[in-house]
Amino acid sequence: MFVVTIGSAVEEKARVMMKGGQMMEGYAVDAIGSSAAEACADRVEADIRAAAEADGWKITNRLKPGLLRPGRRTSRKSCSACCPIGRAESG
Repeated sequence: MFVVTIGSAVEEKARVMMKGGQMMEGYAVDAIGSSAAEACADRVEADIRAAAEADGWKITNRLKPGLLRPGRRTSRKSCSACCPIGRAESG
């Protein structure tokens, strides 16, 4: 399991900008921060996947905020993100 964050400074900057009437600029700052965090998570996931596969293991899908919301029906695919890591099946 891993968690990625770029910290609170970007979110705070975006909030201040939006509150000050700079909606587009604040939205852009928020989007850049989200993209940066997602890029970091992609890199960490790729490193974990490579290490796991080298040992004959596989990993499940990444779980992100908003993916599983209370009352939302989930597909079998999205629920696999909650399942434990297991050995790759041979065959």
